[in-house]
Amino acid sequence: MAADGQEGVELALQEVPDIIISDVMMPRRDGLEVCRILKADERTSHIPIILLTARAAIEDKIQGIRRGADAYLSKPFHREELDAHLEQLLIQRRRLQEHFRRPDAPPPGEAERPEAAFLQKVRACILEHLEEENFGVEELAEALFLSRTQLFRKVKALTGRNVAAFIHQVRIGQVKQLLASTGLTVSEIAFQTGFSEASYLRKVFLKETGETLADFRKKFRKG
Repeated sequence: MAADGQEGVELALQEVPDIIISDVMMPRRDGLEVCRILKADERTSHIPIILLTARAAIEDKIQGIRRGADAYLSKPFHREELDAHLEQLLIQRRRLQEHFRRPDAPPPGEAERPEAAFLQKVRACILEHLEEENFGVEELAEALFLSRTQLFRKVKALTGRNVAAFIHQVRIGQVKQLLASTGLTVSEIAFQTGFSEASYLRKVFLKETGETLADFRKKFRKG
């Protein structure tokens, strides 16, 4: 809960909530300004925002949508109407997670989306420190100039995974590339992708992919 628009912006940037319901008419910053600020900020651009207002003119609704609002409800409204919007926004969130759960880069033309651009930046940072065994959540957050909470909530919202699992996913993606395209030993691949030892890599790879390193490599040696 926030007493006014400015407090709402500060709280949203700090906590990165799953969804925001905001009045339009508020002191310090109105709902349209709150929407504009949060949708333009990388830390909060993915958060669905529902605006509530007594101003029912079509021009007001258009203005709210142009500021990035995901839904715009005129007062008075039925609670069932709000619940229906919340339900649909959460369904869209789950679809987004499925979309971004893959370990590879987004297809051409999609990288311009703020969510895809953010995940690309996270992946690039992980790859830059790929050989560093101790490069984990804390180090990633620091490199991206985000707090642990901001990074966790953003990655979780977009992928459905926690940050540690996402780091493993990116590392395993590189393991796959090396298995398919080089003759490096498992120990050499583990060293190059930040795993402490080959046995740990085998364990993580099996959990992530459902197959062993040897079985995966065999697919690329046939013929």
